[in-house]
Amino acid sequence: MKPIQTKHELQFDYFSENYHQFETDFYKWAATSTPLVFLEDDILHSMAAGQRNYFRLHHTKSRDHRDHYFYFKVSTLSQSPLTRIYAYTGHHLQKIDPHQTEKKDSLI
Repeated sequence: MKPIQTKHELQFDYFSENYHQFETDFYKWAATSTPLVFLEDDILHSMAAGQRNYFRLHHTKSRDHRDHYFYFKVSTLSQSPLTRIYAYTGHHLQKIDPHQTEKKDSLI
């Protein structure tokens, strides 16, 4: 069994507009007083361990009591192929079939 990546191998695309949009969307829907910065490692490790490009904000933790899915494009760096970069692509209220990538462009 392969160990879960270290912090340096799993990263959000922090210095991009899409990360700022992720922060905005997360705070809009999350009913938590915990700052996102304290949740990021858990979110990244959860997505990596499950080999998913999204995470679900459970309905019990959302402001509108509905499940929210946050989607990311996962890429690697050519100079560091073990590093996975998660670039936010959007938010949706339903889980999207990963084989229908065209639909991701129309996320809320």
